[in-house]
Amino acid sequence: MMKPKRIYLACPYCHEDPKIREERYQRVTVKTAQLMEFGYQVFSPITHSHPVSAWMDNRGHDFWMEQDYPYIELWADEVWVYAIDGWRESKGVGLEIDYAHSLDMEVRIVK
Repeated sequence: MMKPKRIYLACPYCHEDPKIREERYQRVTVKTAQLMEFGYQVFSPITHSHPVSAWMDNRGHDFWMEQDYPYIELWADEVWVYAIDGWRESKGVGLEIDYAHSLDMEVRIVK
């Protein structure tokens, strides 16, 4: 039996409009569920962190990247980027892609 592929699912999140942040959270969580149903093991940092952030003071990119990088480095087989509006401009997605490349990991763009 083959081990399921472990996917780190990157997605844009930050935006000044809380409705857009909520929409991005909802969309990536649905995509996470779909990929899990296809048999992948998936870690979505937005799915995990969005509800957690409601219980914390506002934190910046450095804090969240410190939380996320170990999932890329120590857990994931590949980094997939969910290509919704804003992904090309997203600082966080750019950092995740750069980090994956620094580890010679495959990065895929998915819709």
